[in-house]
Amino acid sequence: MRNKQFYNRQHIFILSRKIKLSAVLLLVTLLQQIILSIQGMITPNISLSLGTVWSAAAVTYSVLSYRNNLHRITDDGIKIRLGIFFSKTFTIPFRNILTLTFRQSIFQRLAGAVDVISDTPARFTRFGDMSLCLKIRSALAVKKILSAPKGKLYRCDSVRILLMSAFRSNPASGLLILAPVVYRLGNISGFTLRRIRKMLAIPMTAKEISDTAELAAQIMVLCWSVSLVVRFLGYSNFSSHSQGEFIVSSRGFFTRILSFSRRSAISAVVLDSTLLMHLFGLCSVSLFTIGSEKKSADKNMILPSDTKSSAHHMLHDLFSIRGKEKIVSRPKKIFSYIRMPLCFLGADSIFLLYIYHRFGISACTILSLSVPPILWWILFRYAAYRESHIGICENCFCVCTFSKMTLRHYYIPFEKIQKFRITQNFFQKKSGTCNFCIYVYSEKKICIKVRQLPKDFVKNMAATQL
Repeated sequence: MRNKQFYNRQHIFILSRKIKLSAVLLLVTLLQQIILSIQGMITPNISLSLGTVWSAAAVTYSVLSYRNNLHRITDDGIKIRLGIFFSKTFTIPFRNILTLTFRQSIFQRLAGAVDVISDTPARFTRFGDMSLCLKIRSALAVKKILSAPKGKLYRCDSVRILLMSAFRSNPASGLLILAPVVYRLGNISGFTLRRIRKMLAIPMTAKEISDTAELAAQIMVLCWSVSLVVRFLGYSNFSSHSQGEFIVSSRGFFTRILSFSRRSAISAVVLDSTLLMHLFGLCSVSLFTIGSEKKSADKNMILPSDTKSSAHHMLHDLFSIRGKEKIVSRPKKIFSYIRMPLCFLGADSIFLLYIYHRFGISACTILSLSVPPILWWILFRYAAYRESHIGICENCFCVCTFSKMTLRHYYIPFEKIQKFRITQNFFQKKSGTCNFCIYVYSEKKICIKVRQLPKDFVKNMAATQL
C-alpha cells in the first residue's frame, strides 16, 4: 500500500470540521428570521438569502478542498498535494520529522479516523507542517514505519493525576481561591450598605448584593469543577517510554493523543513543580523540542506528577544524563527574590488601613482576605531563592530557576546552548552580583535566567565550561 504511485484522499470526517462554520451561520440566520416573524415584524429575506449563498459557497469550497487535498505514504516520507486552482506538492521525509502526533477524539473513533500532525524546524503552518485526517489503516502504516523496540514504561497513578488536574495544570485554580473572597466581599458589602443605606442612592438592597455574590462564588466553583474533570480525563492513561530514537508519550480518555519526539530534537528537559508540589517532593517532566514550541508546556509533558527520585531515574534512563549534578554557584542576595511581594504587601497594608477606617470592617476579616495570598507568594519566592543554582553534569548544563509561580530545573545538553549573557543593574555592580541568562537552540527564543549570582565566578565558569 505504501509504495503505490497513486494519491489517496483524507478521511471524509474532515468535512464535518470544514462545514460546521457554514452550518452555524445558516442556523443563526434561520433563528433570526423565526424570532422576527414571531414578533410580527416585517423582515426582508435578503439576510436569509445572503446566509444561504454564503453557506453554499463555503460548503462547495470545502468539498472541492477535500477532493483536491491528497496524500501518499511511502517508506521514505509523506507527500501531500493540495490546491483547487493551483496545485502544490509537499514532501516531508520521515528522517526530518522531529515530532509526530496521533490524535483521535471519541467521534473520530466512531468514524474510524485519526489526525496525524507532524512538525519540522521548517514550520510551514501555525498548527504544524502536516495535519492530515487519515483512515486508521493509513495511520497504522505511518506508525509502523516508526516502530522500534520499546524501553521501560513510565506511568502515573490516578491520585497524583487528580491532584495535578485540580491545582497544577487547572487554568481555573484562581477561581477556587477567588470564590470565598467574592462571597465574603458580598457579605461585607451588604453589611456596609445596611449601615450607610440612606447615603447611597442605589436600587439594589443589601440582601440582593449578598445573594449575587453567593451566586458568583458558586459559579466560580462550578467552573473549577468542570475544568478539573476535563483535565483529569485529558491526563488519564498517561504513560511514556523510549522507542528507538523517539520518546513516546500517550494520554487521554475521550481524546487519545500519542506523541513521538525525536531525541536529537530535544533542546532541554525540564522538571516543573509548584510550591505545593515542592513541599510534597513531587515534580513533572516536560520537553523543549525543536518543532513543537507552538505547543503549551502540558502538551510536551512526558511525566505528569511523580517523586523527584523517579523523575531523575527517568532522566538517566531516557535521556542518558550521566553523572551526578555538581552545584557550582548559588544566588547571594535574597532581597531581589522577595522585593516584589514585599512591595505589594506594603501597598496592600495602606489600602487595608483605608478600608478599615472608611467602612469600619473588622481587621480580622480584612487580613483573612488579602494577606494569605501575599504570604504564599513570599514563601514561594523564598523557596525559589533556596533552590536556584547552576550546576554541571558530565554531558549537560543544569539550571534551576523559577518562572511565574513554578520552580523549573533545566537539563540542557552542551551542544544545544547557543549563547549566554551576563547583565548587571546599578545595585548589582555595587554588590558584585549579576543575572546569568542562557539561550537554548530553538525555533523561538528560549531564555533561561538565574538572578543574583557572583559575577566573577560566573564569568570564569562560562569561559571554562561553556
